Amino acid sequence: MARRLEKLRARSAEDKELRRGAILEAARRQLSRVAWGELIVADVARAAGVAKASVFRYFPTKEALVLAVFELELAELFAALAERVGATSGLDAAGFVSALVAELGARPVYLHLSTVVHGVLERNIDVEECVRFKRSLLAYLTAGGAIVERSLRFVRPGEGLRLLLRVHAMLIGFWQLTDHSPVVAEAIARGGLDAFRIDFANELEDVLVTLLRGMEART
Repeated sequence: MARRLEKLRARSAEDKELRRGAILEAARRQLSRVAWGELIVADVARAAGVAKASVFRYFPTKEALVLAVFELELAELFAALAERVGATSGLDAAGFVSALVAELGARPVYLHLSTVVHGVLERNIDVEECVRFKRSLLAYLTAGGAIVERSLRFVRPGEGLRLLLRVHAMLIGFWQLTDHSPVVAEAIARGGLDAFRIDFANELEDVLVTLLRGMEART
């Protein structure tokens, strides 16, 4: 009887994790088409094949759900970056930045959510959820910082995480400058506003290479 109960509990836990994953994937698909503020929980539930109330059993608010999608995107970003640079050490600044920017450019959901995580989403959750999210974020950034330190010999122990925070701040700024609304895009297209035609990947890559070469040149 005890073994049977253990099996049932394990199956239940597995089912819950599968259901949570289905909700996250449904939300991520929605966020690839709409801004986070336009995300409708009922649509997410329908796409995941669960009741709307079930979504809120796993994620108490829409903000918590979107933050979880951001965490998923961040985890996949670092996993892909680790695979791309492998165990390579001694990469130059340009090589590492090229790999990083390519991975970022392939993740528009991550880029969009990066611009609202701190200014919007974190301001609409309670302390417990904020602590959970920040601890999760710290774990991902610590792992990502280790990737940076393995790949770039001139990045000192402990500097990888701080460097990633700087990268995060820069990508937020450049994405906001380059992710034009239809109105802004039309205004620029009318002419005389070419200064605002900014390429996200090129600008971010240029600034990051400059930053890393400055770190490399330290005595």
